[in-house]
Amino acid sequence: MTAGARSFASLMNMLDATAIADPDHYSQEDFRDKGLVIRRFKKDIRNQVSNAFRDREIFRRRFPASTAEEAAYEALLAVKVASSRAAATGTGSTRRDLFLVTLEKALFSSPAACIASVDQRVRRREKELAESPSAQVAAEVESLQVLRQALAAIGPDDYVKYQALLAAVRGGPFKWKASDANDRLVVFTERIETLKWLQARLSMDLRLRDNQVEILHGGLSDVDQQRVVEEFGNASRPLRLLICSDVASEGINLHYQCHRLIHFDMPWSLMVFQQRNGRVDRYGQERTPHIVYLVTESANETIRGDTRILEVLAEKDEQAHQNIGDPSTFMRVYDIEAEEGITRDAIAAGEQAERFDARLSPVASEGGDLLALFLGTRSPDDEPSPAAEELPPPPPSLFQSDLAYCEAALHRLREKDPNLRFESDATGTVLTLDAPDDLRRRFGYFPREVFPENGRFALTADRNRMRDAFADSRREETAWPSLHYLWRLNPIVGWLNHRVQAAFGRHEAPVLAGVPGLAADETVFVLSGLVPNRRSHPLLYEWLAVTYRGARYEGVIPLEELLARTGLGRDEVPNRGRRPDIEALRRLLPNAVAKAREWVAARRRDFEERVNEKLNRELGALEKLKACRLRQLELQLDRSDQSETFKRARAERGRRDIDAIFDEYLEWIEDTMTTEPQPYIKVVCAMRGEPARP
Repeated sequence: MTAGARSFASLMNMLDATAIADPDHYSQEDFRDKGLVIRRFKKDIRNQVSNAFRDREIFRRRFPASTAEEAAYEALLAVKVASSRAAATGTGSTRRDLFLVTLEKALFSSPAACIASVDQRVRRREKELAESPSAQVAAEVESLQVLRQALAAIGPDDYVKYQALLAAVRGGPFKWKASDANDRLVVFTERIETLKWLQARLSMDLRLRDNQVEILHGGLSDVDQQRVVEEFGNASRPLRLLICSDVASEGINLHYQCHRLIHFDMPWSLMVFQQRNGRVDRYGQERTPHIVYLVTESANETIRGDTRILEVLAEKDEQAHQNIGDPSTFMRVYDIEAEEGITRDAIAAGEQAERFDARLSPVASEGGDLLALFLGTRSPDDEPSPAAEELPPPPPSLFQSDLAYCEAALHRLREKDPNLRFESDATGTVLTLDAPDDLRRRFGYFPREVFPENGRFALTADRNRMRDAFADSRREETAWPSLHYLWRLNPIVGWLNHRVQAAFGRHEAPVLAGVPGLAADETVFVLSGLVPNRRSHPLLYEWLAVTYRGARYEGVIPLEELLARTGLGRDEVPNRGRRPDIEALRRLLPNAVAKAREWVAARRRDFEERVNEKLNRELGALEKLKACRLRQLELQLDRSDQSETFKRARAERGRRDIDAIFDEYLEWIEDTMTTEPQPYIKVVCAMRGEPARP
């Protein structure tokens, strides 16, 4: 079992302590029915998020190495490493020393990076020579000096990868212009020396001002790193080009004003590929991500083979992007340094790219590999994934939108509070509200930046307006957009709900007389019925209408049918100002509540029939898993070298712990899936069809 699979088992047991009995041996069946894992890729939710994901475009630029570069490659392969690790470990003369591979990795980044590595090695070797002369060490130093001369001979014009970078930026595929504030560019490199060299050369060759290009690396303070990222994402700031080391490849959003990324050097880890590309190819990117790989093709067979190894990694990353979603499943070590070690060892051994490619093909290990867990085939009897299910219809409403409800509620409240100030804009999509004192107090529990400085909220349910507001907040570097999204969980909607409900006293409900669509002698009571579980969480909540003709009970109809008959919510009903016969309504009310309770109770029985089957399956699975846990405890004790007395004590304590975990989980399941016997009925309003009497 891999470390990644054990980590996954730990996460599952954090969600549900009864999920996996043995973290070293488990399969899909241990958790697939518990609702803990839903595998969804971008393609599964594309219809739900509209244009929030864009298909990336990959550009590979290959170019032959220059004469100066070929000379440097030859000099690198000719370095005579003293006390070769390959020879010392007996791995054979065909295996290159890992230091040579390290030098090659630095040269693949840039001559400047390789020079820095050579100088560091030479200083250390010269110190060894001063302390203890050695012919082998002297030969290494001499060969390193030859390599350094070859590296120093590679000028900007001879450095074909840099020239390809300039060509990609100036012309195809980018045609990048530093004057365009909405078209920014990210260049990734692994080595700090390469990063600094690129900053100096690109500033000069692209004629960029000092404030138009920045570098981002781990040597910067957290404050400076945050400043650079914020300026890069702010369209009003002059920063146009960001040159990053891999410190910026994880956890940083660079996609707000940028959709172009260039890999100046190729990562040696699939996880780094994913992390780098994910800076611009991520949720919320509004433009097609353009990603460029620069590949130098050497005439030297060894160097060309090593370059091909790195191209295999780029191909695996793209394969994962299109199909699997996680490229780390190819190497199955789930660690950047470990992945780089696999690549380094393959290059040191002179492994053919084809064999390296085949070795990275995902295979299902014996029940423990994460890829095997998630890429298992779906049987015809499996339920469809949530992504494939249709969304439930919205609940019925008397208002065309949440904004219309809020506006109507505010008009109602202003009848009693003339100081309440609000207005709608000309488009009818934005509602502004000056927060009264009780609303200000509510927002005292939220982060300070949520509350507008002038105390005036601007609310909209228009998604396009909200997208524009988010873009404006990024450009203006504000922590919160000027607009607040209006939906049912907005705190302002909750405040309005409580204020409107407070307009009616205890045991009071409104009465509507002269409702169109109702017969002259027809009375309708609208009620809500709620059935909670043992933890007081609602499991069923429905509105219904109990109808009468005169004093005779007619039946119960769904709220949707009543709205269709009366046109409430679509047509305005004039208030004739006449008082209805309240006493007649009071006489009918107890019967209406009883009928509603019967109707909701029937729905509760239907619900319990559906849920009991699931509950029984869950209880059976719990018993099975508990038995697995007990067997696992016995196996662990059997393998232990402790005394029998210790084993007995440990077994007793282990069984108590297992019983406690499963008893607690069983109680939680029963409490959450078992309904209370008595529904809660609330009278919403009463309606009469006949004109109100004077």
